[in-house]
Amino acid sequence: MPTPRVAGHPVIGSALTLRRDPLGTLTAAERVGPVVRIDVGPPGWRQVLHGVFHPDGVERVLVADPHRLTKQSPMYQELRRALGDGLFTSEGERWKRQRRVLAPALTRRRVLGSYAPMAVTEMTRVADRWAAAADAGETVGARDDMVDFTVRFIGRVLVGADVEFALPVVRSTVPALNRSIMRRGLAAHRLPFAVPTPTNRRMAAAVEENERLVAELVRRRRAAAEGDDLVGLLLRTGELDDAEVADQVMTFLFAGHETTATTLAIALHRLAVDPVLQEALRAEVDAVAGDRPPTAADLPGLVGTDHVVREVLRLWPSAPSTARVAPVEDEVLGHRIPAGATVLLSPYATQRSARWWPEPQRFDPGRFADPLPGGHRWAWFPFGAGAHACVGMHLALMEAVLGLATLLQRVEWTTEETSVATDVGIVLRPAGPVPLAVRRRRRE
Repeated sequence: MPTPRVAGHPVIGSALTLRRDPLGTLTAAERVGPVVRIDVGPPGWRQVLHGVFHPDGVERVLVADPHRLTKQSPMYQELRRALGDGLFTSEGERWKRQRRVLAPALTRRRVLGSYAPMAVTEMTRVADRWAAAADAGETVGARDDMVDFTVRFIGRVLVGADVEFALPVVRSTVPALNRSIMRRGLAAHRLPFAVPTPTNRRMAAAVEENERLVAELVRRRRAAAEGDDLVGLLLRTGELDDAEVADQVMTFLFAGHETTATTLAIALHRLAVDPVLQEALRAEVDAVAGDRPPTAADLPGLVGTDHVVREVLRLWPSAPSTARVAPVEDEVLGHRIPAGATVLLSPYATQRSARWWPEPQRFDPGRFADPLPGGHRWAWFPFGAGAHACVGMHLALMEAVLGLATLLQRVEWTTEETSVATDVGIVLRPAGPVPLAVRRRRRE
């Protein structure tokens, strides 16, 4: 059947709207139909995107035959340039080998047994800082504090040690990479990376700085005693060479921290503007954990906290879109996908669709009490879907839920800001600091 085309400029199509407002462009495209064509750029330089927004299409592309389409889209090519060819960007036999080696390090049993205590320990440090800020009458910035928390946590998961020395590098390079990757990935015509444009120079400098940091992390890990951390496990298997180990560290450190930091910062804001919900979650944590620090064993009882995290991921998925390329002519939901075309899927657009979510813009964690939220298995897919779904999903959910529970035990927070502006790049992140007024918890 004919694929509807998103209305755009007669010459450059949706190039400017995608650059200026990518999320608004995607949500508008979803309203056009379940499969749409989005033209980006003028004829001759045009990038043609086929947006697939229906959950059945998500299942067709990512689940039913996950290796049929490839990760050779411009966005993935730019990600590969920035993060290396780790599990997130690799495919084929290389991906299968990496997945086989990494999977034992990220089983649910290991996540709950080895990594959960690290999340509580690191968030307790944040709670201590917030309590001190409360005593001094100071506000805190949820965005930067959650970045610090997630970097420290993922550093302990990776190398089993405090990685405070990495924080300045991460704070300076991630925003630059976030914008640069998106800009180059959506460009109708990408100039060669060697051309010293401002975007290319910023991206090259950030990549070089990150590579030095990762090399230092791996060097320190090799020099340390044997441990139960992820990099130690990878080194002991001997199945990945040094470059592949470095690529995994790059992927987990830079992709793994920013996504959960965004989820937590926005969750904290939502609880700040809804004190009734905040107090309900605090009562839940009290009922489950009492005065002791929360543990992995408490997760089944932290249902409301889990639902808040999932609703944040519905409205603000950390990775708002992903793409694949059809190596040969294909068909999705009756629509022809030409060979070489880019297929674009968007958790952001699908998860805000009124087709699946009543009052989709309303923040309502209670949606996730439904056994099938959204009415379809793939109406919610912030971690991707199928064989290539994020291998760190259980890790991220555990980290966010136990992190929130730890803060709820110790402090209370409010805000005067009614919304969180977001900076849209390859990942979604708060554009500002997300200021919160904190106080030590008042106990009756």
